Amino acid sequence: MSLLVLCIFLSAMTSFKAVIPEINAFSWDPLLADVDNILHGGFTPWELIHPLMSWALITRIIDIVYGLWFIVMMTFVVWFLFSSNNDVLRKRFMSSYILCWMINGSALAVLFSSVGPAFYAQAYPDLINPFYALMNYLHSSNVEYPILALQAQDQLWTLYQSSTLSPAAGISSMPSMHVSVATLILIISWRTKKVMPRIFSSVFFVMILIGSVHLAWHYAIDGYLAIMVTVLVWKCSQYLTCNMSE
Repeated sequence: MSLLVLCIFLSAMTSFKAVIPEINAFSWDPLLADVDNILHGGFTPWELIHPLMSWALITRIIDIVYGLWFIVMMTFVVWFLFSSNNDVLRKRFMSSYILCWMINGSALAVLFSSVGPAFYAQAYPDLINPFYALMNYLHSSNVEYPILALQAQDQLWTLYQSSTLSPAAGISSMPSMHVSVATLILIISWRTKKVMPRIFSSVFFVMILIGSVHLAWHYAIDGYLAIMVTVLVWKCSQYLTCNMSE
């Protein structure tokens, strides 16, 4: 029953992304890009990690991991709901998971309505695109290996232009739900005594955080805010869970 409720909730949250620009038009990207540069010493974050990522095969690996995010998330949810013997921890996870989607995936997504680096040129055609070189690199890598992110980005923009309302059809950059969920998985995995979940969640978190920038889905600060809010939600969920158990 818990899994069914979570699936319905997740479907509603992902569908909600499609109506974000109707509630609050995309406008934050230029400021978010500028703040990114300021926080990283005058450099666009993707430029800082590019020397380590500028091989098509590495980009392909990151792209595959990033593309598996939904499967990893649902696998982890099922694993934790049905394998954890700690009822309090399970409730805390469920409340945190739902709150992260409500706060990061809905409230803050509407407040900071933005498209992200991949769609910067299309959304702001009158502005200089600081991600032109990154998109060129991704397209050149796509010649050697198929980059799933580019295909998904093309599909999302087409759906956005046609005002199609469907699950996973929306565009939303700030904050990053990919990073938020990866953070929650990391936190909960390190609460268990099992070594493999700890190792997996740590590697997964790092690759999602890097991939969110390298694949032009997000500004670095999208991930930073997602991490901070997720950690805060986790801490607050302790009190919420205590009230639920009373």
